[in-house]
Amino acid sequence: MKRKKELYDEIRVIEKELKGLASIVHDEVSIPSQDEIHGWAIQMDHCINRLKVLREEVLEFYSN
Repeated sequence: MKRKKELYDEIRVIEKELKGLASIVHDEVSIPSQDEIHGWAIQMDHCINRLKVLREEVLEFYSN
């Protein structure tokens, strides 16, 4: 049960990070710099990789 809560908490953290990124991109009124775009891409890649790990953990959790 503890692991289930940890998985849920991790998903919530990722959700907040992605919402934050979406908000930044949505509210951007000027043309972002190459560095800003690169930083956003790195954050999104990080979230995607964490989601892949979580997906595997959830599959493992439910297969037991």
